[in-house]
Amino acid sequence: MAIQRIARGRDTRAERQIGNLLQATSEEVVEEIAQNKADNAQNIAQGYADGVAQTAEDNAKEYADSLVNLGGPTIDRPETPDNYMMYFDTDLNKPIWYNGTDWVDSTGTIV
Repeated sequence: MAIQRIARGRDTRAERQIGNLLQATSEEVVEEIAQNKADNAQNIAQGYADGVAQTAEDNAKEYADSLVNLGGPTIDRPETPDNYMMYFDTDLNKPIWYNGTDWVDSTGTIV
């Protein structure tokens, strides 16, 4: 018995459909990867911005707190105050501020 060879013709339509499907799938994957990278970059930037804002707020609060001392008697005034530090002098019964040289009251009088 002789073996007969049967030649199959190429199905170019099927090949074209497979090629289109592969290309579309590749484009979707590339778009998804690009979107994920963009989302990650945005999340990192937002996290960094939030961290910077929190640090700035913490530093501002710390600085403001350093300028205000709740107060006490004259003898307990801070020895090395920051400029514009406020202190409530309970002996004088009024708030005073350090102007860089002297403690002064609200009228500018040295106390």
